[in-house]
Amino acid sequence: MKNISLYVLLLAIVSISCNKSNPVTSEHDHEHDEVKLVYTKYTDKYELFIETDPFVKEKSSTILAHFTKLNDFKPLQATSITAYLINGDSKVEQTVAGSEKPGIYKFVLQPDKNGAHQLIFIITGTSMVDTVKVENIVVYGDEH
Repeated sequence: MKNISLYVLLLAIVSISCNKSNPVTSEHDHEHDEVKLVYTKYTDKYELFIETDPFVKEKSSTILAHFTKLNDFKPLQATSITAYLINGDSKVEQTVAGSEKPGIYKFVLQPDKNGAHQLIFIITGTSMVDTVKVENIVVYGDEH
């Protein structure tokens, strides 16, 4: 008799817990964890370390680009750096004249096309112009 009562009680608990419903209150009612993408690129002159938000079509993404000179391992102090996000004939760009902190440059780009892109940095100093390219940057069509 004790086993039957325990079995009935367990069956009742399972069926009550299975009948709870979670109504959807909106089309997009969940939170997203903050995701950062990182890239590292080396040239003969620079190490470039990038922290960025994922790129999404028609959404702004913040890029922190850390440039280090390889000849002395000191932060780059350029006159200005222009970042280009390019896919075919689609190009968005921003130029910053000076760093947030030594060697760290902040860009905010809003791609207008999804797909594979190039992220290109043009570094302009007092007597030089250099280029650093990062290939295969994915721009998503939406946040999912």
